[in-house]
Amino acid sequence: SLSLSLLCLSQQMNRTQAARITATEHAVLRNVGGVMSPEMETPKLLWLKENMPATWAAARHFIELPDFLTLTATGALTRSQCSLTCKWTYVAGPDHAEWDPSFFKTVGLADLADEHFQRIGTHVLLPGATVPGGLSAAAASELGLVQGSVCVCVC
Repeated sequence: SLSLSLLCLSQQMNRTQAARITATEHAVLRNVGGVMSPEMETPKLLWLKENMPATWAAARHFIELPDFLTLTATGALTRSQCSLTCKWTYVAGPDHAEWDPSFFKTVGLADLADEHFQRIGTHVLLPGATVPGGLSAAAASELGLVQGSVCVCVC
């Protein structure tokens, strides 16, 4: 069963972290216009680590709404490459797609890199890709649909 705790962070809370990340001038920032917005996930994660260390340590996964909806519908802990690239600093190009460990180490989130990014996503799907397993039995029952119905990854 899915055990869930939600934490919503205001963009006002993590402006300091966003500015500190921008000040690193790390190459990953070129993919987001050179400036880390407080709306992105990295400064939110850094704020959480610095201000709520027990919650940070206890969290098994950090997930954004589109991927949470996929998890709820299918039980699959997949991530949308679109969402990760736009809001999480995932580096995706025509011949590669990956997290940049040096970025996370530079900004103070080395533990995510050391854990091989398990808490922020390792099973990444392209938009439009079929989610393994399809619609879960629980979701199918609740929605009046057929278990295993095809579900696709969206942004």
